[in-house]
Amino acid sequence: MTETVPATPAGPDGLPLGGAVADEEDAWYLTEILARAWAVGPDGPGMAELMTDLAVLVAAEVDHYERAEPLAPPLHRLRCRTVALLRRTAPAAQVHDRVTRQTSLALLLFHSGGLTGERAEGNPALRVTECLEALHLLEDAYESLDADPASRNPAESTGGASPEPLEVLHLLFQVHVGLDDLLELAHEFRAEVLPEESTPGSVALRKLAGKLRLRRQRVLAEMRRLTPADDQDLGLLSVMDVLTELQRLLGDEEGMASGRAEGVLEHARRIRGESGVAPDVARTLRLLEARVELKWNLEHRLDTPEGRAGLLSVLDYLEGVRHRGDEPALRESVLFAEGATHAVNVGLLEASRAPDIVGACDTALAGLPPHDSEYPSALLVRAMARGVLVRYSFSDDAVAGVIDDVTRALPLVPPDHPGVANALLVLSHSLLQRGHTTGSVADVRKAVVLLNRYTSDTLQTGPAAVLLRLLQALSHLVFHQRAGSEDVDCGTPLSPGVNHVDAALLMVRRTMDRLEKARLGEVLAAVACQLAAQSFALAGQLAGRDSAALATEALPWAERACAGARPNATDHQHVLVLRDWLLLVSGDGGDARELLLSHAGPLTRPAASSGPDAGPDADPEAGFARLLRGLIGLAGAAANDSTVAELRAAAAEAGQSPLWELRIEGPMRLAEGLRKRALSHAWTARMEAFDAALPAGSAPPGVAPLLELARARFEQVRAARVSQPDPGGPDPDADFAESRLIALDCLREYARTVMGQEDTADALILARDAGALARRAARWAAYDRAWDDVVRALETGRAIVERTRLRPDTAARLRALGEHDLADRWERRPPAPAGTLPYRPGDPGRGLSIPDQLAARVARVLEADRHGRAEDTPTVASVAAALREVGAHALVYLLPSPPPDAKDMLERGAVLITPDGNAEWVAMPAAPGDDESLSHYVEALRARTRPAADDKERDAAVAPWRTALADLAERAGSSQLAPLLRQLTIRCGRRADGRHRVVLVPVGDLAFVPWAAAVLDRGTPAVDRLVMTTVCGARQFIAAAALPRVRADKDTLLVNGLTGGQADWAATGTLHEAVYPEATVADATRATGPWLLRQLSDVAHRFTVVDIAAHLVADVTESWRARIELADGGLRIDQISALDLAGTAVDDRPPRGVCVSLACCASNVSLSRPDEGFTVASAFLAARAGAVIASLWPLTNATTGFLMAVFHYHLRTGHEPAEALRRAQRWMRDPDRRAPARFPEPLARAFEERVARFEASLRRKGDSMTSPAHWAGVVHLGR
Repeated sequence: MTETVPATPAGPDGLPLGGAVADEEDAWYLTEILARAWAVGPDGPGMAELMTDLAVLVAAEVDHYERAEPLAPPLHRLRCRTVALLRRTAPAAQVHDRVTRQTSLALLLFHSGGLTGERAEGNPALRVTECLEALHLLEDAYESLDADPASRNPAESTGGASPEPLEVLHLLFQVHVGLDDLLELAHEFRAEVLPEESTPGSVALRKLAGKLRLRRQRVLAEMRRLTPADDQDLGLLSVMDVLTELQRLLGDEEGMASGRAEGVLEHARRIRGESGVAPDVARTLRLLEARVELKWNLEHRLDTPEGRAGLLSVLDYLEGVRHRGDEPALRESVLFAEGATHAVNVGLLEASRAPDIVGACDTALAGLPPHDSEYPSALLVRAMARGVLVRYSFSDDAVAGVIDDVTRALPLVPPDHPGVANALLVLSHSLLQRGHTTGSVADVRKAVVLLNRYTSDTLQTGPAAVLLRLLQALSHLVFHQRAGSEDVDCGTPLSPGVNHVDAALLMVRRTMDRLEKARLGEVLAAVACQLAAQSFALAGQLAGRDSAALATEALPWAERACAGARPNATDHQHVLVLRDWLLLVSGDGGDARELLLSHAGPLTRPAASSGPDAGPDADPEAGFARLLRGLIGLAGAAANDSTVAELRAAAAEAGQSPLWELRIEGPMRLAEGLRKRALSHAWTARMEAFDAALPAGSAPPGVAPLLELARARFEQVRAARVSQPDPGGPDPDADFAESRLIALDCLREYARTVMGQEDTADALILARDAGALARRAARWAAYDRAWDDVVRALETGRAIVERTRLRPDTAARLRALGEHDLADRWERRPPAPAGTLPYRPGDPGRGLSIPDQLAARVARVLEADRHGRAEDTPTVASVAAALREVGAHALVYLLPSPPPDAKDMLERGAVLITPDGNAEWVAMPAAPGDDESLSHYVEALRARTRPAADDKERDAAVAPWRTALADLAERAGSSQLAPLLRQLTIRCGRRADGRHRVVLVPVGDLAFVPWAAAVLDRGTPAVDRLVMTTVCGARQFIAAAALPRVRADKDTLLVNGLTGGQADWAATGTLHEAVYPEATVADATRATGPWLLRQLSDVAHRFTVVDIAAHLVADVTESWRARIELADGGLRIDQISALDLAGTAVDDRPPRGVCVSLACCASNVSLSRPDEGFTVASAFLAARAGAVIASLWPLTNATTGFLMAVFHYHLRTGHEPAEALRRAQRWMRDPDRRAPARFPEPLARAFEERVARFEASLRRKGDSMTSPAHWAGVVHLGR
C-alpha cells in the first residue's frame, strides 16, 4: 500500500483511481471483475480468485485515499458495491484466500465514511457497527492464521500472498484505535435522530469502549510476542498498552475504588520515563495520567491529605503546561478547568480563581473545532466554572454565561452523558439565583420543572443524584414561598390530596436518611446538609407551618454543615448564619443573636465596586459577602432596642444586596424604625403638653376618659420605640417624610419586579405582596396627612399587572425612549410563553428553553424614564380634575383593617378626595366581628364560584354564601358606609335628587364587597342613597374620565353567545325589539370569537353600546386565564385589551364614548389577587371603553337578562351608566316591578309575564329577585 498521494487521473466510469490501481490495465481488470460478479454472482463459475483480487484491489485503493481525505462519492459507491458482493460471497476454500478477503473486507468496512471526526459524515451508529464487524473479521482472520501455520505459504494468485499474522494484528490494532475514536465521539455527541426516535445513550457506549480496550490490550500482547526483540516498535507498543490501561481505568469505578489506580499510574510514570519515548507521546501519556489522577483524588481520596495534595499537584502541572499555545494545550486547559472548578467547590482553591478557570475554558473553546470530542465537555466545564461566579458574585453576566453554555451543551451530548447531572445542577442553581436577584418566578419554575423531570425519570446514584434531589426539594419550596401559596401551579405533578410543601420536605428527609450510603465525602456531605437545612428553614417561613419544630429538626444538619463547610470565609459565615438562625427560630438560641452579630466581623471589608467599570468577575465573593452583611445587619438590628443608626447601616448594606427582596426588606426596616422614633418624639411632646396644660385632677369630667385613652396609646408607642426620645434629636416630620419616601421607593422596586415577569400568571404572584405594602404605606401617609403620597402608594403598588399587561402603548413608549429594537421584540412576543417540544423522559436537553428576560429589560428601561413615570402616577389634583369632569362628588379609597401582625397607628378607614382638590381621612373603626365576617364571606364566595360537579353541590355552596352576604351587608353599611355618608353630607354637594355620586376604590378584600347591598339606617340599601362606580384604582378612573361621555344610539352591537334554552333568557331579543331596533345583532351561530374581534376592531364603524351575553370561562383564582366563551374560539383578556373601542377621529368623527355590558358570570372578580383588578371587565376598560357593567359573582341567566334589559332602557333614555344601573337594581328590588314605560305593549306584557313566572318559581324555593344575591353583584366601572 502506497504512503504517498499521487495525481488522480480519471478512471473508468469517472472513478478517481490513482493508488493501487493507478495502472489503466488494472483499472479495466477491476471493471471486468465487477461486471462479471453482477452478471453471474460472486459465487459463480471462476469467481473465487476474482473475488479475492477484487477485495484486495478495492481495499488498497480505498485505504490509499482515506489516508488523505474522505472518500470521493464515486469511490465510496465502489466501496459499498464491493462490500455488498463480499458479504454475499461464500467463504473461500483456501485459508489464505479466506484471510485475504476478510482483511480486505475489514479494511473496506473500517473506511466506511472517514475517520475525520466530522459528525455530519455518515451515521455514527452505522460506522460503529461496521467497525465492530471489521474487528470480528480480523480477529477471525488472525485465529485462522495462528491455527494453520501452513497457510502462510502462499499459493500463486493475482492478489499475492495472504497477510502475515503480525500484519493482521497491526491492522486489527488500527481498527481498534479508530473505533475508540468513533466511540469517543459517539458518547460525547448525541446521534442525530428523528423526533420520534430514541437517542442512543452514552453509558452503553462507554461500557462497550471498556470491553474493546481490554480486547485491544490482548492484541497488543500478541503484537509484542510476535515482534522481534530488537524492533524499535516494542517501546511504542508498551506506551500504547499503558495508555489503554489508563483509559480502561477511567471507566472502571471498582478499579478506582480498589486502589488499582496507584499501581497503574506508577507503571505509566515508569514507561514515560524510559528513553526513546517521543516528547509528544510522553505529553499525551502525561495528560491521560492527569485525567486518572483527578478522577481518583476527587472521587475516592478527597477526604485524605494525600488525595487533596495529589489533586493540587495535578492542577499545578496542568497550570504549567496549558499556556504553551499548541493543540495539546487546549485539552490541558479543559482538564485544568474541570479539576480547578471541583477544587473550588470543595474548598481547596479560593473562589477568586473562578475568572481564571473561565478564561482557561475560553481559550480551549476558541481553539477547539466544534466537532472535537472535547468541545461539549469544555462547554459543560465552563458552565460549572461560571456557576462558581454565580454562587458568590450573583453576577448577571455569569448567570447568562451558565445558561448559554448549558443550553448549547445539552443538545449536543447524549442524555445520559456523565456531565448532564452537574450541568442541570449548575443551570438550576443559576436560574434560582437569577430568580432571587430579578424576582423572576419563571426562572424558579423552570428550575423546578427541569429538576422534577430529570430526577423522576433518571435512575442515578452517587453525589450528583443526592444533590439534585435536595436542590429539587429546595427549588420546590422556593417557588411556593415566592408564590405565597401551596396551590399555585409550579409544574410539579402530585397525587390528589398531596401537599406540595409536605412532598418537598419528605423528599429531603428520605434523601438525608440515605446520605451515608451515597459516599459523598466530607465536603459534599456538608453541602447536602446545608441544602437540607435551608429547605427546612424556608418551609418554616410559610404560613401555617410550625417553624420551631422544623428548625429543631434541621439543626443537626446545620451543625454538620458547619463542621464540614468549605474553608473560604463567606461559605463558612453563611453556614454559621443558617445554624444560628435555626437556633433562634427553634426557641433554644441562647446567645444566638449575639453570635449572629459576631459573624459580621469577618465580613466588614469594603464591598467590591458594583459600578459599570468594576466588571462582574472582579471579586467573586463580593456579592455573597454583601448579602451576608445585609442579612446579619438586619437580624442584629432587629434583635433588641436598636438605634436608627444601626438600622440605617443595615439598610445600606441590604440596599446594595443582589437580592431584590432584601433590597426591599432592609429599607422598610429602616422606615419602620424612623416612624417609631418619630412617633415616640411626637407623642412625648404631646403628652408633656397635655400634662402642662392639665395638672393632675384638673381635667374636665368629659375629657378625662379621652385623656386616659391618649395616655394608653402613648404607652403603646413607647413600648414599640427603637430609641429613647432625645429632646435635641431629629425632627419627627423629617423622619415621617423619609419613611414615606423609602416606602414609595420600595413600591417602585416591587412594581419593576412585577412588570419584569415573563407572563401574567407570574406577575400576579408577585403583585400580592406589593399590594400589602401599598396599603401599609398608604396608612403611613394618611396618618401624616400627606395625601399625594397616599395616592402614589396605592397607585404604585396596586393594579400593577392591570396597568402594564393590559397597556397597549408599551412599544410606543419604548420607541419614544429610543429603544426601537426592544420595542420590536416586545411586539413580536407571543401572548403566552412559547411552547416547547414534548418532554422525552431522561432527555432534559431536548427542546430546552430558558426564560429570555425580555419583560425584565423592558421594565428596567421604562422604570428609568422618571419623567414618564411621574406623568403616569395620579395625584390628588389629577383625581379631583377627573371627578369634576364626570360630575362625581368624591373618590374614596376604602382601606381594610391592617393584618393582626402589622398593627399601625391608623386602622380601618377611608381616604376621601373631593373635586375641590381636598382630601381627608374618614375613620371606620372595625366593630367586633367585622373582619371575621369579611373573611368568612370571601371563603363562601370562593366556594360559590368554584366549578361544581352537579346542582346539589352548587346549591350546597350557595346557601352559606347567602348567609355570609346578608351578614356582610349589615356590617358594611353600619360601620363603613354610614360614616362615609355622614362625611359626604358635610363635605360634598348632592345631585338634584339628593344622592351623592361616588367613585369607590375598595382595597384588598374589600374589593369583594357588594357595596350596593350595604344596609344603612332603617334597612335602606346603599343603592337607594348613592350612585356608585367601582374601580380598582384612580388611574383607571382618570383614563375613563378622559374619554367622551357615553351616549347610547343606534350604533349598538348585541351579541348572544348562549345556546339552547339559555339563549332565550338573554336580554338580546328584548333589547333589539324595544331599545335598539337598528342594532347589529348576532346569535351563537354568528357570534364567533374571530367575528366579534373583527367587529370590535373595525375602525370605520364604532359602536357606542356593546352588550355580550355569553358564558365566561373563568378561573376566579387565576383570573388571567378567563375568556368570553363563544363558538369557534373565545375572546381572551390579552385580545380584548389590545382593542381601541373609543377610536380616534375617523371621517371627521371624534372618538366615542362606549359602554360595554357583560352578561357573563363573574366578569369582575379575582379571588386570589383582589388588589390587581385583573379581570375581563378591566380588559375592556384598558381597551378604552368609557364604562363597563360587570358582575362579582355568577347570576342566573334570567335575572341577568331582566336587569340588563332595564339597564339598557335607562341608558337609552339618556341616563349615565352608573345611574342607569342604579335604577335597574332598584327595579329588581321592587316586588311590584313593571315593564319599562316605553316598551311596546305586546312586548311589555310578555316581559312582565315572564318576570312574574320567574319570580313565582323563586318564591316556591323561598327566594325572590328582591334579594341582593340577584342584583347587588352587578357593578359599574369607568366614568
